[in-house]
Amino acid sequence: MVELADTHALGACGIISRGGSSPLFGIYYLENKNMIKKLAKPFQEVLLEKRLCVGCTYPLDKATKSGKLSDNRTMVQCKCRRRYVYDKELNEYRRATFAEEQQILKELNH
Repeated sequence: MVELADTHALGACGIISRGGSSPLFGIYYLENKNMIKKLAKPFQEVLLEKRLCVGCTYPLDKATKSGKLSDNRTMVQCKCRRRYVYDKELNEYRRATFAEEQQILKELNH
């Protein structure tokens, strides 16, 4: 009787993975993910320059104000629930960091 190889350890189609249980979640996936990020970044920058949400292209000037981070920075939330920080000095939007989101949530809970 022929014993079957441990195909889970070999990954899909018998290919030995270098970063996970299958090549999809290993090095090949990470390379493709980084490539997609490099392609998407210029488009997102253009959308932010035009003051549009990078997810749904809704005008950020119409977004709901969530709270003030400082005198010059205000957090807004788009209708698709992405959060942005509006900098009054620079007159531009950027994506909110996790720490900034947590700061607003703490202020709302108090």
